[in-house]
Amino acid sequence: METFQEQKDFFFSHWDTLKSKLENGGSGDVIEYINSFDDDLEKRVLFIFARQGLVFQEWEGKNFDAYIDIVDAGLEEIKRQAKSAPDDETKNKRIHGAHVLSYNLCADLADCWPGDEKVRNESHFKRGLQAANDCLHLAEKLGNQPRALSIDYWGKGMHQLSLGDAPGAVESWEKSFEAACKDAGLDSPVNELASDHSVGIVLGMGYIGLAKWKNGNDEGKDKYEQAITTFKGQMQDEETKADAEFGIDQLETVRRKYLI
Repeated sequence: METFQEQKDFFFSHWDTLKSKLENGGSGDVIEYINSFDDDLEKRVLFIFARQGLVFQEWEGKNFDAYIDIVDAGLEEIKRQAKSAPDDETKNKRIHGAHVLSYNLCADLADCWPGDEKVRNESHFKRGLQAANDCLHLAEKLGNQPRALSIDYWGKGMHQLSLGDAPGAVESWEKSFEAACKDAGLDSPVNELASDHSVGIVLGMGYIGLAKWKNGNDEGKDKYEQAITTFKGQMQDEETKADAEFGIDQLETVRRKYLI
């Protein structure tokens, strides 16, 4: 299994079995089944792609807690494989796999997605914050690449906001924004948005604005509105329209839930 599609097909060839075990025995039966595979690659694929079934497919009793249990088991297995890796290149690939698992969990537990009405509670936000911090630790091992730092700090800020820590969210989202600008090749974070700025930069400015606004800083509303205005301008271009529309929807979803 060398390609993404091959790995996805392998997972879905086992999804009916996994779903049956999930519905009848719970997350423990799923973990036991995956761990019964002798091949390390097959175990990794089943754990990493489990999200495709657990999050995006329907199953009886669907809940976040089973997903968390399975991710935790997947992280344990992949970290075991990283420790026994024969060389640094293989070890880093396993660490990257752990980062993917942790980041996806962090994002899926975040309360910011347009049209997503799934109920999340404080324990989910706390686990999401832990996942973000785990991601930052793993990113450090992989060299602190700006893109990884940008999304990891975004996830940390989102869960801080959900947990009522607006000052913490400001700090995390400023670090996310700084990394997004660096990833775009900019020497320093921008103060004003331009029409050609990436979705990560515009979204980052919007999130900083939301957190500062929530924290009682009038500057926050201006930053938020600057991001919305920039996205509206980008919607006039077919190449950037979809990302801009999604950016607006995401920021507006968070604003409605946590501000007005």
